[in-house]
Amino acid sequence: MIKFLARALYYPLKIFIGTSFLLYFKRVQLNGKKHIPRQGAAFFACNHQNALLDALIISTFDIRSPHFLTRANVFNNPAVAGFLRGLRMLPVYRFRDGIGNVKRNTGTFEEAMQVLERKKVVGVFPEGNHSLRYGIRSLQRGLPRIAFGMSERNRFEKDVQIVPIGIYYEDHFSSRGRVLVNVGEAFSLLPYVPLFQENPKKGHEAVLAELRKRMKKLTLHFPEEADYDSLKNKFDQRRVYKNDLRDQLRADQELVDALYSGKVYEEKSERMRPLLWSYWMLRKVFKTLTYPAHRLVNSIVARKVKDPHFIGSIRFVLTAFLYPVYFLLLGLLVWWLI
Repeated sequence: MIKFLARALYYPLKIFIGTSFLLYFKRVQLNGKKHIPRQGAAFFACNHQNALLDALIISTFDIRSPHFLTRANVFNNPAVAGFLRGLRMLPVYRFRDGIGNVKRNTGTFEEAMQVLERKKVVGVFPEGNHSLRYGIRSLQRGLPRIAFGMSERNRFEKDVQIVPIGIYYEDHFSSRGRVLVNVGEAFSLLPYVPLFQENPKKGHEAVLAELRKRMKKLTLHFPEEADYDSLKNKFDQRRVYKNDLRDQLRADQELVDALYSGKVYEEKSERMRPLLWSYWMLRKVFKTLTYPAHRLVNSIVARKVKDPHFIGSIRFVLTAFLYPVYFLLLGLLVWWLI
């Protein structure tokens, strides 16, 4: 019953969450949507910086709604587990969940392969965990295991398109930032099949190496060898402003490269476009009007959220569901007063 309810609510929730993103962030910009295959089996492979927010963004920005591999500990409650499965989430177990539980991934991978065989989309965060640091970390083997597993049991006659995606947050914690969803060109699994047949491990590694190379171009990546905190401090001091988020990412990538390699960086900030400035002024008016709800959300987050990785996610969810209640109560108050 709970799973059926979740399925019935999936598309209304998708529309509601997608609209909430447009109101919550200063701007959400999608780039490269043309690269998403319109049909056939595919993986959405995305970097993972901001916990639940990442999955919500990827689930709402395209009509090919993916089945997402999700950390298994949120499935502990049977009722919650049924609801999440109804929302197209599949539990994936990590070593921290215990060796015995990791073996249960066999069932999850089987479900994911069935999704691909139905020519649907599986969403995955191949880094395996989230981090607030800018950069693409080492990728885990779950994606190639599922992709090659599905292809192998179909005599390598079924292809899987792997779509690299980079999410770039200007601010991980606040609605004051902008968000770029950057979709890269998809690549096929089939060219890697001969290497996999020769040596499965090398096949896995080749796919992950190509995926990581592409993902690094789609978001902001600090070199692994760099002193992250020192470089991030210099980056924050020198960063310039661009109206278009594609230009912002390019400028930020060039700044990181210049700071790390000692090159000269001469990029200049752009003046804010008048229309954009007017929109941001309206947002300030909106923020003033919703000040009590804003304070309530901040208070709950400060008291209840201990892991900084979840601050942005919990703040968004509370805002999305409490603000409509706040406006309803405000409307009733105004109606009563007049």
